[in-house]
Amino acid sequence: MAAVMASAAGHLCLYRLSALVWGRSPGRALLLFRHWGRRTWDWLGVDVELHGTPPSRPCLYVANHRSYLDIPILAGVLGASFLSRADVAGWWVIGGAARAIDTVFVDREDPRARMRAARALARRLRTVTIRYGDRQAYWTDDLALSAHLRRLVLGRRNARAAVHIGRPLGAEAHRDGQSLAGAAYRAVCGPIEAFGELVSEAVSPVRP
Repeated sequence: MAAVMASAAGHLCLYRLSALVWGRSPGRALLLFRHWGRRTWDWLGVDVELHGTPPSRPCLYVANHRSYLDIPILAGVLGASFLSRADVAGWWVIGGAARAIDTVFVDREDPRARMRAARALARRLRTVTIRYGDRQAYWTDDLALSAHLRRLVLGRRNARAAVHIGRPLGAEAHRDGQSLAGAAYRAVCGPIEAFGELVSEAVSPVRP
């Protein structure tokens, strides 16, 4: 974990130095973020498989989120900005990196903040599903993050994850936000219901 955080801090410092010379660039920050994500796979012993192709046009991804591993996995596959709760902006290293890649921060208690976030996001959705080879990769409040990482991730060194990129969901095809949210939920659940958690076939292995 120390190597992961040290690498994150190093990538952030590299970006800030480049910003002093060439100016601020979220695109450059995303390239460094993606590089960090893929290096993290190796350090944590995570084998990532990709199903589908990331789109070339801008879009909003909707994904399931069951583990802190989701962040480096999605960063390495997609190299995309994130939607995050507001307090993450103040976290050490993580907050600075999140701001650098133009993360959209949302105060969950403020309805106006949710509206501002909605306006900042693209209208076209694309679903992403993450399947882990073992449910032990999920992290819940039952175990401290450091203990979970040490026992169930680093202690095993064979975590497997599959990222499924779904078809686009056009907002114009749905009568309201609830209908669109339901369609996104069903699309994200689809690969897990169809294939289960265990990835049995190697499809498009992703390598750094």
